[in-house]
Formats: sequence, structure tokens, C-alpha cells
Amino acid sequence: MIDPNINTAAVFPGDAADGVAVVAARTDAVRHGWRVLAILSALMGFASISTDLYGLLFGIGIVGIMATNFANSRLVTRFGGDRLLLWGTSTAALGGVVLAVAAWINLGGLAGLAVPLFLFVSPTGFIVANSIAGALADFPERACAVSALVGAIQYGSGIIGSALVGAFADGTPRPMGWVIALAAIGSLLCAWLLVSARHRVPAHASDWHGAGP
Repeated sequence: MIDPNINTAAVFPGDAADGVAVVAARTDAVRHGWRVLAILSALMGFASISTDLYGLLFGIGIVGIMATNFANSRLVTRFGGDRLLLWGTSTAALGGVVLAVAAWINLGGLAGLAVPLFLFVSPTGFIVANSIAGALADFPERACAVSALVGAIQYGSGIIGSALVGAFADGTPRPMGWVIALAAIGSLLCAWLLVSARHRVPAHASDWHGAGP
């Protein structure tokens, strides 16, 4: 149930985003646990990971996602979804680049892969909820279609990424590293371009793009 006390104007312009970022942030962590599982499964092909360590790394990844979801639900009405989206994609891009470098030069062994992967996975709490809220705010009259499209893009991009890692597999984590890095950088560029375009729209041009504070 959406909290009636939420100031949605501080989240995204437009009533269509009413509480979406907060509600999604509170329910997103479990739904994206499969990402952590997929990444850890890939790591098992490159390093000897015991079942206990596998469970520990999985738990740490889920805690990271839960932490950013919780933080997002508390911060989104204060800082706005656009800003948190940029924070999330920036952190993910940083983690992706560090991962690609570590994988390429074999830096730090398992820790050199696990730490940047944590930086890449954890910002999910800032990225997913706010991107969905922003999309719904832009197309409120097509909310169902937008929600379906967002879901298709999420799963479709995962399929494409997995296919690329498999196609360029060479027995090292390098393909995984550069695929994740490219995806994270692409997400940051898309977020930056969309947020910039949103704030360039005059207040009188659209009922859904009001002037920000």
C-alpha cells in the first residue's frame, strides 16, 4: 500500500510516479537475487569456491541490494529519484570498470573480482526502482505497457549479456568483466542523457515535467 504521506513531487514530476520509487525499493531485493546467483555461478568457473564461501558471497550481495533499497526508500523524497538513479549507475559503472581491469590483469585473485562485483550489484536498489518510477511518470497513460517493456528489457539485456560472455568465453573472467563494464557504462550514459533531457523540458511544456527545485 502506498504511503499517503509521501511527497511525490520531490521524487519525480507528475502524479503517475506517486510512491512508485518507495514501494519498489522495499520489494526489489529478493526479485534481483538471481543476478547475484548468476554472477557467483560464473565465478565458480574461474576460481575454486567452497559451498560455504558461495553462500557467504551470495548473502553479502543480497545485503548490499537490501541496503540500497532501504536507503532509497528513505532518501528518494529528499534527493529525488533522478539524482539517486545517477548515484546508482555511477557506482555500478565504477565497479564494472574496476572489475574489467582486475579480470584483465588478474589483479587480487578472487577478492579482486568479488569486491568490484559487490559495487556493481549493490546499486540495484537505487537503479531499478527509480528507473521504473521515472518511466511511469513519463508515460502515465500507458503504465501497463511501460511496466511490461521495462521487465522485458531487464530480462532481455540479461540474456544478451549471458550470450556475449558465453560467445567470447576463453576460460578466464575477462569476457564477464568487459561485458559487465560495458553494460554499466551504457547504463550510466543512458541515465545521464535521460535525466539531462528531463530537466531541460520547460515547466509549461508538459504536465508531467514540472520544474525541479
